[in-house]
Amino acid sequence: EEDARSRVPKGCRYVIGMASPYTNDGVSGQLAKQFRDVDVIGLNCLGYGGRLEAELGRATGKPVVLARRALAKAVGQLVAAE
Repeated sequence: EEDARSRVPKGCRYVIGMASPYTNDGVSGQLAKQFRDVDVIGLNCLGYGGRLEAELGRATGKPVVLARRALAKAVGQLVAAE
């Protein structure tokens, strides 16, 4: 959690939620409650997948940024530039 806090620019409002992507213990519902008052949701664990991304988007009506998708796009751009 402290590592995540250090990456947020000063002055930005944020909420850090914790849930394991490796269990099926109502993760989407748990995270949806934690993130109901934010503008954008960022899932920064590579274990989070598209299903959770879609469930959170539906449950909150907020845009969701998935780390594995952002990483894949960045790598694709680097490879295409060579």
